[in-house]
Amino acid sequence: MLFIVIKSNALQIQKNIKLKYGKSPSYITITKILLNLRRVIADHLKYKYKIKQIGGDPDKNITIAIDESLWIHINNKKIWLIGAIETKSRKIRCDIMFERTLENLKTFVNNHILTGTHITTDGFPAYSFLDDPDESVWTHEVHVH
Repeated sequence: MLFIVIKSNALQIQKNIKLKYGKSPSYITITKILLNLRRVIADHLKYKYKIKQIGGDPDKNITIAIDESLWIHINNKKIWLIGAIETKSRKIRCDIMFERTLENLKTFVNNHILTGTHITTDGFPAYSFLDDPDESVWTHEVHVH
C-alpha cells in the first residue's frame, strides 16, 4: 500500500515539475527521494520519544550538523524545517518552525543537543549564540555553503 501511495505521489510531483520547469527528474529518482525522506522521518519518530537528545562528550568526536530549510512559502507564510544529524551515527532530530529566529534556533538546540557537543552550522547569524562563551555549552564551527 505504501509503495502505491509513493508511486502516485512521485508521478504527480514529476508532472508538476515538468509543467513548471519544462523538464523533470525521472520517476525513479523522485521515488527514491520520497522513500529516503520517509525513512528519515520514520527514524526520527522512532527515536523522538526514546532518546530526547543526541550528541555528547567532545572527547568521543561526536559532531552534529544543523541546518534549516524553507519548506513552504505561500502568501508570506513560511514553514521551516530544521534538522540536526550526528555525522557518524546518523541519528537525527528535526522539527518545524514558523520563524527562523535566534530564539527558535536556541530552543531547538537546547531541546535536542546534549551539552558538550561539537556543532557545525552554516553562516546564518542567529547561530551566534553558540559562540557566546558566557552562554554556550557547545563548541561551534561554521561551514558556509
